[in-house]
Amino acid sequence: MNPYRRNIVYINQRLLQRPPLWQRWLLALAATAVLVVSFMLGAILLVVVLGIAAIAALLIGIRVWWLRRKLRSSDTGTSTEGDPLRDLFTAVQRQQQGQQSQDQQQANGGRTIDGESEDITRH
Repeated sequence: MNPYRRNIVYINQRLLQRPPLWQRWLLALAATAVLVVSFMLGAILLVVVLGIAAIAALLIGIRVWWLRRKLRSSDTGTSTEGDPLRDLFTAVQRQQQGQQSQDQQQANGGRTIDGESEDITRH
């Protein structure tokens, strides 16, 4: 047999042989350690990224709230038009005032007292 060919056959036979048991266990242990470390690093990285995103969202939310508050107060004094809770509160107050004025009219016997006033200190 040709020595070159014999060398190739020997190399192929060595590649087809199974490694010893201790090498297989060591390889499995190393692969398990790599997987555990990579999962832990991935989890830590995910928590860090989510934390940064939460902080950024909080800061943006605070900034938007501050700007909306500033715009509302600079537009019409202390007006809060467009705020649904404020609109509801105002509507309830108007309804209560209307009910009180109706109660006063009924207490006065249905008469309406009307008058005008003038500030004479400014003339």
